[in-house]
Amino acid sequence: MKNIFTILILALSINAIAQIPTDSLVGFWPFTGNANDYSINSNDGVVNGALLTTDRFGNLNSAYEFDGVDDYIEVNHNAVLNFNSEMTVSAFLNTNSIGTVQTIFMKGNSNDGWEYLLDIRDDGKARFTLSSPTGTGAYAEVVSSTQLQSNQTYSIIVSVNDNDSLNLYINGILDTVSSDFYPANQYQNGNGSFA
Repeated sequence: MKNIFTILILALSINAIAQIPTDSLVGFWPFTGNANDYSINSNDGVVNGALLTTDRFGNLNSAYEFDGVDDYIEVNHNAVLNFNSEMTVSAFLNTNSIGTVQTIFMKGNSNDGWEYLLDIRDDGKARFTLSSPTGTGAYAEVVSSTQLQSNQTYSIIVSVNDNDSLNLYINGILDTVSSDFYPANQYQNGNGSFA
């Protein structure tokens, strides 16, 4: 079955945002005709198969549509995108199908290990996971209590706060808080916090 997935906006910042900050924004991809990063860091994306489409406001060429098979946008490694003790990630998305795992974004890759990942599980719940960059296993995860529906636009925001909680928001409303951090990871400092 062919799944089409549309990602509308992806923003990554160091702190939780009510509006786009100018001082701590490390990546901002508004998809206004391209996959360029509009932050000062120039983490421009390279589009692989995804097609420009109309965004949630009706603006032409302001979102990307993915085929759910092999389309993706790749951003080269930049240390500014590394996980820190605090971070916020956000995305607007709309999927035409629920029932398979759909990656929204990840830092790293499935071969070498990922550091953080936002996806939609096969049961329709949004999930954000932190892992070691060597792929030795998840050490923090938050899963939404809300089950996303197909053909609906969602804003998903996840913040990692003060080294001890993951907060997942759907459409601006706090959905789930998790303090489930797994031990024996290079990011742990022995007291349940990130080092």
